[in-house]
Formats: sequence, C-alpha cells, structure tokens
Amino acid sequence: MKVHNVGGRGFDSNMYLLETEKPILIDTGTGENLGDSVAKIEKVMKLDKIKTIILTHRHYDHTGGAADILEHLDAEMYIHKADSEAVIKGDGAITGAHMLGREQKAVDVKILNLDNPLDCGDVQFKLYHTPGHSPGCVSLYDEESKTLFPGDVVFTDGGVGRWDLAGGDFPTHFKSIKFLTTLDVVNLYPGHGPFSEGKGNNHVQAALKSVEMYKKFEL
Repeated sequence: MKVHNVGGRGFDSNMYLLETEKPILIDTGTGENLGDSVAKIEKVMKLDKIKTIILTHRHYDHTGGAADILEHLDAEMYIHKADSEAVIKGDGAITGAHMLGREQKAVDVKILNLDNPLDCGDVQFKLYHTPGHSPGCVSLYDEESKTLFPGDVVFTDGGVGRWDLAGGDFPTHFKSIKFLTTLDVVNLYPGHGPFSEGKGNNHVQAALKSVEMYKKFEL
C-alpha cells in the first residue's frame, strides 16, 4: 500500500490517496485548493479508479471540498452516522465553516458500516468509532501493515484534536485516544501535519500523555 498526501494546504486537512487494489481517498479538505489536489491525484492514477471516499469526521477542513470533488470523481462518499446530518444539510455552524467565514456545501453521503472491514482489495481496514473531537470521528486501521489513519483524534509529536467545538467532549476524546494506544501502530497518518512511518506508537503514546494533564480538570 502506498499512501500519498494530496492535501494539507492552507486550512485544508491532509487528504490521503491510498494506492491499493481498490483505491480510496480519505478526507477532502476545504475545497479551496481542489485543483491542486486533483492534479496531484492525476499524477498517481486516473481519477476514475477512485470509487470510495471516507470522511473521518464532519469538520469543514475535512469536508468542505466534498461536494466539489464529486464533480471529478465517480465515487461514493461515506461518513459516520453521528456526523452525517451536518454534511448532508450543509450546516456551516456545526461543521465549523462559519468560523472561517466560509459556507459548507450540502452533499449526499452514505453511512459507514463499522461492523464490516473497508475492502481495498489487498488491504482490509478495520473501522473504529473514536468520538470526542466530534461525535462521529472514525479511525481506519490496517492490522497487516499496522497503519492508522486517526483523523483529528491524534497527531504526531503528542498533538491531539481540540474538544471545544460543537459536539466535542473531553472525557469521550480521552477515551478514544486511550483506545488508540491499544493498537500496534507503526505508520501514523493524522488529519493534519506530518505523518510518521515507523514510529507511530511513540506518537500515539505521546498524545495520551498530552491529554492526561487535563484529566483532573476536565473529568
């Protein structure tokens, strides 16, 4: 499995293109740099090869480009049920678009079934509900390569997603981070910032230590 970050500019989240037998795209950024992202995708593969898009959660920096990218890709888009309504309705307040002075375009999305693995052909991702940053955060994990895509639950170097946005909750977020430390993570590809190939566990453990200092104040 090859992983390509085709996003990450400006306010955009990272956008991961997974070069697998059945390629998928994880997150869509704000859409404000969509042309650049599409060009990067086309350097790797033809656009019509991508049939699945996973949104790790509802925030605008991950979903703002959802409607526009579907004009380029013949793909189905999925999100956790708890975060679906805001994206389907284009709710700029709940998605956080209004915080940036932007509008969230409404887009039809399908509901993720967490009971079944995400079939990428040669890779089978387990899907975990890891709420707290938002109610419907999901993380993708491949046991064979020990690769984790946690969205904004954890970042590298001890970073964690904020829990003070609409629907955020510290105790829930803490539990999700603690759960991720139970996975054996070699490769960590977070929703923002640099990724880590080879020392993912160190970064996830550092994230847990970062939030433990807040525990006595928040729980």
